[in-house]
Amino acid sequence: MFKYFSLILNSKWSFLLPRKSPILIYNSQSLKFVNILFSKHSFEIYEGGKEKINIPVLILSIIKFGFNNISDNYKKVYFTKVNPKLVYTSIDNNIAFFKLKRLYPNAIYIADQNGMRDNKFFLTCKRFIKETKKKLITDYFFCFGENDKNKIKKIINGKILVLGSTINNEYNKFSINNKVIKKLIFVSSTAVHALKIDDIIFKNLIRYKFKKKFKLIYVDKPQGHITKDISPSLRKKNFLERYGKDFYYYSGKKFNDSYKLINDDTAVIFAGSTLGYEAFASGNRCISFNHQKYHYDYKYKRKGAFWDQNRDLKSITSIINKVLSYSKADWNNVYKKYSKQILVFDKKNKTKKSIINKILKSKWKNILL
Repeated sequence: MFKYFSLILNSKWSFLLPRKSPILIYNSQSLKFVNILFSKHSFEIYEGGKEKINIPVLILSIIKFGFNNISDNYKKVYFTKVNPKLVYTSIDNNIAFFKLKRLYPNAIYIADQNGMRDNKFFLTCKRFIKETKKKLITDYFFCFGENDKNKIKKIINGKILVLGSTINNEYNKFSINNKVIKKLIFVSSTAVHALKIDDIIFKNLIRYKFKKKFKLIYVDKPQGHITKDISPSLRKKNFLERYGKDFYYYSGKKFNDSYKLINDDTAVIFAGSTLGYEAFASGNRCISFNHQKYHYDYKYKRKGAFWDQNRDLKSITSIINKVLSYSKADWNNVYKKYSKQILVFDKKNKTKKSIINKILKSKWKNILL
């Protein structure tokens, strides 16, 4: 009981019952995706207990079900009050979402991948399935590429569709590089533990730049991006102090500002960045220095068409020169071979929007997988 009261005291409160809506968004962190895919629709937002607690829903769930399984019963009452036709999330690595279909089956559930995934979520799901003997379920899972699809279908029941990144599909444009590369963009990693790798790569990129006379840009997370790991200002201070003025530093105000930097005369370099693979999906020349982290199950060699696990100056020089020397036709062949595996491009999310509109226009409300 103390745990629940502590949660109530430390959360935001809402005193109005949620309104009925055909669309329920699972977690407000999904809103930048929602503004793209549901721009013409109204919706209600469900926040987890740690973010916001709806007091009337909590009281009703206790009256109806008591204090047993209060978290699940709270969701049942909340979803029943909203009575959604479609439940959507872009927090695709939250296992709780894939338990919702059992709690409230009268809706269509869509999970939309928002970032590259390592093995943590996969192992969490496998452990849950083994311990509970229960399936994880969604009606649709929009994933980046075939690699993700092959992993997801082992742990989650549903229709797994390869449709790329919603953000990239909307804000980037597709173009196989045909111009001479003049700019090298290094995209920073998100997590603190990856900064050491960033440091090694960027130090050698500075040295490479001096030899080759490229414009080098360090792209940080947008200023509005909230992360528990490290703030953009601290990243900026650390890197500027370490490397002086031998590069340009960029941190956009909005989440989609970084896409504006990626043009036909740009090559994107990264270690642990979704933006790097999004640039690749859009046809841009890219170099990855941590490729195996996200694609460990697919037997990629340490060195490949646009990646190298080695981060010394010789290796960095070799792989960058290799990628920049490709003809347009050669790079197009690289793109065709690997994009479907890793991250595809669907201009303006035509397929996702079509699926969503068909669901909202349909008369049926329940699909049992």
